[in-house]
Amino acid sequence: GKPNMDYAYMIAKQEVKKDSDGNVNAVNLQFRPIVTAVEFTLTAAEETEISTVQIFSNDGKPICGPFNSELSKYNPAGSYPECTVGSLDGQRYTGLDFSQINVSLYKMDANGDPISASLTLSANSSITFTVFMLPVDIANLSIRVNAHDVYKTAKLGVSFEAHKKHFVKNLALPSKPGEETDP
Repeated sequence: GKPNMDYAYMIAKQEVKKDSDGNVNAVNLQFRPIVTAVEFTLTAAEETEISTVQIFSNDGKPICGPFNSELSKYNPAGSYPECTVGSLDGQRYTGLDFSQINVSLYKMDANGDPISASLTLSANSSITFTVFMLPVDIANLSIRVNAHDVYKTAKLGVSFEAHKKHFVKNLALPSKPGEETDP
């Protein structure tokens, strides 16, 4: 696959290392994510053809979109800047749905242009991908897999803390079309 890193925002915090005499002998940069990232691993119990994957908020709250980050202000833990969700008002964002993230699968045609594609997972095989979400605590998510207009949905019963990378591993895909599961 080809990753889209457009929203993998990070900050670098400078840490100066001094030797026992007080001389600076190294300047290290510690990178911290600004966004909330979730790495999903979907596992197929049986052969499953996937054309798109959608992560969405069950209550319609935004999980992606514009946000502001004040890099000079840090939260009480001192590790991450203060971030606020940007205003979704205004003409620029009219008609956009920030409560879902679509992961589209594609392949390259003979000209090197992307075209829609699907992926067939054999029994017990998996696919892993990462989504970048707003830098706020996020809960009440579901993941929906589209196998050519046959949807399989799994509700995620966990919360994701802001500014961290989380891992959802071996998430079993439902075995029946239209079935919803609570992993």
